[in-house]
Amino acid sequence: MEDNAAITISFYRNGFIEDVVGHVHYINEIKQQLHVKDLKGDTNIIAFDSLTSVKTE
Repeated sequence: MEDNAAITISFYRNGFIEDVVGHVHYINEIKQQLHVKDLKGDTNIIAFDSLTSVKTE
């Protein structure tokens, strides 16, 4: 796999499935969360149990 490649993460939020395209910035194993920096530069915190899919670009 290519280093630092963008990924698409799908997850549940408020009853809907949302997609974020970006890079995993940090994996918090204790709180079971991903910190994902999207292509706009915003950081999204996603709980492990809300993930539906992860795909490479």
